[in-house]
Amino acid sequence: MHILSGTKLDSWGKGTLQSFCEVSLGSQVQRTCIAASPHPKWDSTMQFLVKSLSEDVLCITVYEKGYFKPDEFLGRTEIRIHLVHEETAHQPGAQPQLYKLALQEAKTGEVILKISLQLFDQL
Repeated sequence: MHILSGTKLDSWGKGTLQSFCEVSLGSQVQRTCIAASPHPKWDSTMQFLVKSLSEDVLCITVYEKGYFKPDEFLGRTEIRIHLVHEETAHQPGAQPQLYKLALQEAKTGEVILKISLQLFDQL
């Protein structure tokens, strides 16, 4: 997956944000770099091992980096892997799908990302 950017992140009136995404799939967790803007450009590429097409869920949580305090939650979103599989199953090749996912538990904000799913036959 490739986390491109975020838009309209809510800074709660504090001005410039220092935000990052924490992305998880099951017990696998990765983070983007920190970007300073209410419209951050993270441009981070990640790979995850899908264990169950029908059950796995990709979770994306956005935080403001807290240098002298705990990181502050800005919102979260998720996408089920089976939905990505259904959308890409009828396309030749592994073309990444573009997603704009609205942040939940937040007044505003969305995360823009591309996901490509590669399936390997098990012997």
